[in-house]
Amino acid sequence: MRDRIPDSRVVVPLTLMANIVGATNSKTPNALVLDSGLTSNVGCGADILLTGLYHDLKAEAVCPVCGNKVEVIIKDRKVASARPKSALLHYVVDDENRFSICCSGTFLFDRRQCLTKWLKSYEGPRGSVASPQAFMDEALSRRGGRQRAACC
Repeated sequence: MRDRIPDSRVVVPLTLMANIVGATNSKTPNALVLDSGLTSNVGCGADILLTGLYHDLKAEAVCPVCGNKVEVIIKDRKVASARPKSALLHYVVDDENRFSICCSGTFLFDRRQCLTKWLKSYEGPRGSVASPQAFMDEALSRRGGRQRAACC
């Protein structure tokens, strides 16, 4: 990523965390930088994309299989760039009524081969697979165009 996400994150004030889905002060393989410059770790790849419903951002996730970086840039609720272009999100919906996502089974993968390998040993709840943009489109349609999305 040209503008590397710093390894040390600032503590995000609680008032701002309300608009960063899944924000945490713990180190995670998922980090984002808002256009305002605020940086935060988030719980999972879906948190990155759901936060993109509120903010323009640059984000980085680590594929849980091969360790390659997945970089996403979101502008105006659209994925402006995803690298690699083959990136896929496996996500588990915890509550269909609220489109609540369960992060324990939700990851961004750099390519289908990694996803397939991971699924062979995954024993958690059944999930869905989508490109980053398709996931954001589904989140918006399920929420009736409203911005609020939930993550456990």
